[in-house]
Amino acid sequence: MYLAKNGNVSYVVKPMGSPTEFFDKCTLGWLIMGILLFLLVGPFYFFSEFSNFIVTNPVTKSKI
Repeated sequence: MYLAKNGNVSYVVKPMGSPTEFFDKCTLGWLIMGILLFLLVGPFYFFSEFSNFIVTNPVTKSKI
């Protein structure tokens, strides 16, 4: 037999239409959104001139 909600405790315990708890909103909303935002914006900051480990290029002239 196929059970659509087998093992998913949050669906079984929580009645349909009940409001989402504050902890679930914070965990699933802000934390996951913060991680996704960090993954998207992090490389821009990492490779920009605002990162702290970037130093000026010491090479001023070259000759071929």
